[in-house]
Amino acid sequence: MTDYNLPEELKKYMDSVASALERGGVDALAREGILRDIASRISEMRSEERLPDTEILSRMDPPAAYLDVPTQPPSEITLQTPPKPRLAVRFWGSALNVAAVAASAIAIFIGAAFGYGNPLFGGSLAPSRLHMGLLIPVPFIIAWSATAVGRASLHRPRVTAFLNGYLIAVGLFYSIAILPLSTEFFGGIHFGRVLIYALTHPMSLMWLPIALILFLVICSPFPTFAAGCVQGLRMRRRLAMGERRSAFILWLAGAASVLAVLGGWECYRSLTDSALERAIRGTEEETRSGVAALERLGTRNAVLESCYGRSAMPKSVYFMFWRIGDRAVDLYKPAEYQALYYRMTGRDFRDERRASPQDGWQDGWRERNLAQGEIGGDAVGSSVRRLELASAALDISAASSPDGLDAGSSVAYAEMTMEFMNNGYASREARCQIILPPGGVASRLTLWIDGEERESAFGDRSDVKDAYRDVAVVRARDPALLTTAGPDRVLLQCFPVLPKKSMKVKVGFTLPLIPDGEESALVLPYFAERNFAYAPDMRVALWAESRAPISAGELSYLMEETMTPPASGGGTADEPGRAIHAVRGEIGPDSLASYALYLPSPRHDVAYRSELAGVVGYSSIAEVSPLPDRFIAVVLDTSASMAASSAADSYGLGGFDWRSALERLPDRARVALFAGGLQLPPMDRDEALLKWPDAVRLIKFEGADEQASNLEYAWDLCAGERNSAVLWIHGKLPFDISDTTGLEQRFRRRPNVGEAGSPPIFSLQTEPGANRLEEDLPGIISLVFPGIRTSGSRHLSRVLAASMYPRMRSREQIFSLQAPAGCQISEASSLAARLAYAGEIARRAASGRTITDDERERAREMRIVTAATGAVVLENAEQYEIHNLDPSSNTQSVPTIPEPEEYALMAAVCALLALAYLKRRMPRRF
Repeated sequence: MTDYNLPEELKKYMDSVASALERGGVDALAREGILRDIASRISEMRSEERLPDTEILSRMDPPAAYLDVPTQPPSEITLQTPPKPRLAVRFWGSALNVAAVAASAIAIFIGAAFGYGNPLFGGSLAPSRLHMGLLIPVPFIIAWSATAVGRASLHRPRVTAFLNGYLIAVGLFYSIAILPLSTEFFGGIHFGRVLIYALTHPMSLMWLPIALILFLVICSPFPTFAAGCVQGLRMRRRLAMGERRSAFILWLAGAASVLAVLGGWECYRSLTDSALERAIRGTEEETRSGVAALERLGTRNAVLESCYGRSAMPKSVYFMFWRIGDRAVDLYKPAEYQALYYRMTGRDFRDERRASPQDGWQDGWRERNLAQGEIGGDAVGSSVRRLELASAALDISAASSPDGLDAGSSVAYAEMTMEFMNNGYASREARCQIILPPGGVASRLTLWIDGEERESAFGDRSDVKDAYRDVAVVRARDPALLTTAGPDRVLLQCFPVLPKKSMKVKVGFTLPLIPDGEESALVLPYFAERNFAYAPDMRVALWAESRAPISAGELSYLMEETMTPPASGGGTADEPGRAIHAVRGEIGPDSLASYALYLPSPRHDVAYRSELAGVVGYSSIAEVSPLPDRFIAVVLDTSASMAASSAADSYGLGGFDWRSALERLPDRARVALFAGGLQLPPMDRDEALLKWPDAVRLIKFEGADEQASNLEYAWDLCAGERNSAVLWIHGKLPFDISDTTGLEQRFRRRPNVGEAGSPPIFSLQTEPGANRLEEDLPGIISLVFPGIRTSGSRHLSRVLAASMYPRMRSREQIFSLQAPAGCQISEASSLAARLAYAGEIARRAASGRTITDDERERAREMRIVTAATGAVVLENAEQYEIHNLDPSSNTQSVPTIPEPEEYALMAAVCALLALAYLKRRMPRRF
């Protein structure tokens, strides 16, 4: 036997192998080849791995195992040494996978092209972080395996076996997962179509790299699996029989590590899919369990991302095979995610915009498509980045009595001028919902086109909306639209706000004053919803005038400048040019909802008559007597927003001082409480004082409260009680998550609110914002108490005390088409007639009665926005003619705010003319 220069123990092992081969009948040349391979392996382990001799002996196979080695001469065995990997193996095994991983990283930023999505990657072509972590090592493992099996002696066989198992498992899993997408992509010839389009349109060569990225991402798993299988077979042939068993175990360990990670993630995604399906598409009970499961799974941020159309919710692989034929994997619309986020948190997703974990430029593409799809819709929709309200001004003119001592007909006219600025690179639509005081009506809309202010045309609601959608969506020109969005609220839409340019619009409102003790409160219109942001440090320039004394109340602390003493010049809407009182300054836009202006309340024995477009209206004050045996069913919102809005108060639970509020009720008053799952039956005041404070401490303000069912219970309870009413105390409700079928049926069957069997529902909102229930249910009566929105809990006793009156107040301002009996009649401006007629239209719409063509025509002549009419500004006369609209119709009824500078200029001119005339009449003196 050849001397291999080995230690004594290893030489003994070689001798035992040689003896076994000789006894087994192996010829000398074959024995020499086998012994040479064994010696080469031993030398390699000693030199490269630096293993001790005992460890080397423990790794060697028993001598008898070598009897199965093919008997070949040494020269042939040397020729079978594997060569280095070929170029094709390197490309398909390593280079292609490197390119595919790089393409996947790029795809993360460009999103899912052509609207296709792979559920494996969360609904897009871009892998998630977990999948990227599994894919990135693949090219390096392929390079390692190719190098290890290509050497004369197999390098680190155990490590190579583990990595090969990892490689085959990854390639197999992604090959199966990507198969539906690749079948649809190549079967539909989309790849070839993109290539042909890119090659035949030189200006569209940008599609070529996108197509190549798609090709690499989709095709990369197949060569990965193939390369892993080839390298595994080559490695198996290189191993001795005794080493194959341990290598197979390590191979299984590598594959199991991948399957464990993907299996755990798949289980998590399957649970998420199941919970999401229940939360969005399930019954009421399933919805609650689904929302709770999503909270436990920690998907709140993913739901927030999906509100913007980003498909951030994880999806399981079985979901892909179930929906294999769908073009888009995500079956849920952004609106459904938005409502789901409100259910989970009790907050509007637009209020969480800065908390969004992904807010980079790569999200602009999705948000732009989402915003484009909302143009011309019936809702404010999602927020639009880089669209701002650059400036705003609110001009108010309040009527007064003839002697200028009080608020007179209790009417005011306000104009809100807004200028929107688009700092983005695409045209945007500005949308906002504006809340008016109860009974208020929008009565003017103008838009600046080419620097000129254009008046709107008033028409049927359907006609103006069709005109806006035709001009805005189809032709992308310059229209503005104003329609109602429910009782006492309007929706303003302006399109397009061009990139890097501004759009200026003005909205006019006719507003009633609300009796508040010895004063009348002028509640300001405010933004409930908007899809734009406020410019930094933007403030609203407020200017209010009246001949009667006017004060800013608590608002004066927020204004930079106020002026309340009488000032000459200017004037009011009904008496221009007379001496006036004024309030002037600047206020933050969010503060408009929290404060009011005040004028002396008019005398109750005087009614004011006004006429407009043939309609005669009356304004008067009515005294209301309290009902000592009143029954009040209180429905309390238990959403998370309620706790947040009153957290700064120090009263009781959530800031509501129930004990002080109940003490102000009469002795015979009875109350009931519905709050989430808590229901307290009717009881008298003294019993409520004992039970309510302890009971409400058990309420948890969390998530969103589905309040329609509690309103139904309270309505049914009050329907059988004498002198009953429902008091609904709640925060904002930006999404309709309730089934209102029952309430709609009750209002339809009992339309006359206040009569027997039809108790009124008074809605008291404690924070500014939208209210979908009030929009959908005109039978709900909205309440406004000045200051209630800033500290509603502190005014709870005031509200409950006011609930003892049938109309919730001891004094009510009434606008009617009928003259009140027993009152002195005095003439006033035409504003009261507009409010009286708008109130009549609102009552007919709330009761379900049809609005006749004559009533629609009269509303158009009076230029008011109602449930049947709207206002639109188009760009030119041709567009008005196409849609049968006339902006010049009855323009004499357009209200305006008098400009003090004009009257001052007229007075100065008159004074100069008089002075010149007197000088001519005076004799000359020499």
